[in-house]
Amino acid sequence: LDQEKGPSTPFQRPPYHSALIPGTSDAANGDVWCVTLTGVMLRYADFNGGWGGPIDHICVDPSRGAAGYLWLTAGANGSPGMLLAWDIAKDQLVNRWLLDSAQAVEGLLVSGTTLKVVSDGYYHMFGSAPNSAAPYNVNEMQTYTIPAITQWRYSRVFKAGEIVGPPVAGGRQPYRLILDRGDGNTSADFTLITRDADASINGQVAIMSWTGKSIDPAVTANMAMRLLNGAATNFTFGADYVRRSLSATFASGANNTQLGTRGTMSPDNIVNVVGTALAVSLGSAALEYAARPGA
Repeated sequence: LDQEKGPSTPFQRPPYHSALIPGTSDAANGDVWCVTLTGVMLRYADFNGGWGGPIDHICVDPSRGAAGYLWLTAGANGSPGMLLAWDIAKDQLVNRWLLDSAQAVEGLLVSGTTLKVVSDGYYHMFGSAPNSAAPYNVNEMQTYTIPAITQWRYSRVFKAGEIVGPPVAGGRQPYRLILDRGDGNTSADFTLITRDADASINGQVAIMSWTGKSIDPAVTANMAMRLLNGAATNFTFGADYVRRSLSATFASGANNTQLGTRGTMSPDNIVNVVGTALAVSLGSAALEYAARPGA
């Protein structure tokens, strides 16, 4: 997990102040920051996740959720824009919608259930491809009605949710795991993140350790640990950081390690935890974890 990109301070809306820029984004990779006018970074959010294009425009909406929402747009010129709803308190995407007629978004404003979008199609008609062809090659203000907010189901592994990790991990920046297993309880509904190992550890004993806690302090999260050739073992995580470990033997040709949802042992359809990088006692440290929906 240490190969995931980016710092991990959560994007929380600070008190408004004339010296603050509420949101600044990097259109090359989707990272979003809250910074002062002197360049001091206060908060960070990682929006890398394949939204159809990099994050570009941001609107802060204090009227929703416990700490407000961020409304963001994504998408390439000449393609319908994407509106993203990010719950600041949850540090989590809660929905996304397609803006079918906005193919060159250059600004947005949300008020209640109304979204105003500026589409700069006239300029992009003359820009380099992809650009905006008729009938989207005009500059106009567009109005959309925002549908009801519902949880958009997805799985991600990314750095977010905390400023630093727990003391037992040396203060490392922790990872956020959102793993949705689907509606069923069979192995086809599991979501696992996998770290590929190497042949040098065949037949050796691995000790897997994860230090983490549930995102929702009131909910106990059940998370599976397993070797690729072994059964998934359930571990629980609550409001406080705890360290859980699993000891197992790597089999020849099946020496990967996995974290994921736990099927019938989990009361919910999602694992939503934050924790430090998974420690494995054997194998190369240079290999990444990758989300793989389905067992």
